[in-house]
Amino acid sequence: MPLSGTFHHVRLAAVAAAVPETVVPNEAFLEALGERGLRKFTRMTGISERRHVRELTTEDLAFAAAEALRNDRKWETEGIDACVFVSQTPSVILPATACLLHGRLGLRQDCMAFDIGLGCSGFVYGLHVVGALIESGAIRRALLLGGDVPSRVSAREDLPNQMLFGDAGFAAVVERTETDAPLHWLLGTDGTGADAIYAAGHAPWAKRTTPAGKAVSPWLEMDGLAVFNFTINVVPDAIRAFCAEHQLSLEGFDWFCLHQANRFILSQVAAATGFDDARNLVSIDRYGNTSSASIPLTLCDAVNRLQNSDGGGRYCSQVSALASRGVSSRVTSGRLHCCQHCSSRSLSNESACHA
Repeated sequence: MPLSGTFHHVRLAAVAAAVPETVVPNEAFLEALGERGLRKFTRMTGISERRHVRELTTEDLAFAAAEALRNDRKWETEGIDACVFVSQTPSVILPATACLLHGRLGLRQDCMAFDIGLGCSGFVYGLHVVGALIESGAIRRALLLGGDVPSRVSAREDLPNQMLFGDAGFAAVVERTETDAPLHWLLGTDGTGADAIYAAGHAPWAKRTTPAGKAVSPWLEMDGLAVFNFTINVVPDAIRAFCAEHQLSLEGFDWFCLHQANRFILSQVAAATGFDDARNLVSIDRYGNTSSASIPLTLCDAVNRLQNSDGGGRYCSQVSALASRGVSSRVTSGRLHCCQHCSSRSLSNESACHA
């Protein structure tokens, strides 16, 4: 039986995403890859460009996204009961980045703050954690913050990872509701695949071997084929299990917002699951794989483009958000609002959009 359930009093009230100002186009790698190699990379991944930080941290990007929402009056300091930060690239080893953001945002001292160390599945897991706190009655409103800067943990000479990954942060307001539609969830983990994506880090005590005994460098290392096989074999089953468990049909969803692993994987998941690839929301072409930020960034990007294309926005009544590690959540909301990319007043070299 899958680990699944439903929150009846939780809604995703607002989402913002922040990306660095620096755009790294594929042409920046032309000398190293050659035209043929560059065409192959673009065809397989669908990526044309990505954003990389220069000096900013994940904390900075999450802060900018949170400030964008506060400036838009989506939350007030006194109304936040929890600050949860999700990332695999925190600013420092300690204290928790959530505590650093708690201080920068001026939150109350009786507001809880803690980190969750997850990447691709991070947004959905984070949404579940704060949703459970809200559903239990412990809190009424939370800031879910996070993101990743994979460019900082990838070796400069590791072109596949430098080209695949982009940097981004996000902020979301999650709150109690008595009237909104229920939020369904399904969670899962396969820890036996830990070797597939591994970064030992540079700390003196870092373990230099994977669970399977493979020696690794401090930098991010990824077995692309293993990740691809996992995704194709597990994710379609997770979507079908999610729908079966909650008596939903694929036809009932307007859009599918999947973790942006690469464009080919998105198409393959759609085909294997049984929905039209045209219903895949896509942002990887301009931002790359942004790890824990990919779902909120894709939501913001999609709403922004939908509003611009139909002159005033449209309703996205059901969005299925699925992370590549077999974690899924159905997010239902009313109308999502998103601004154009705009400069933050807090940071000079980032851009933010919000929904």
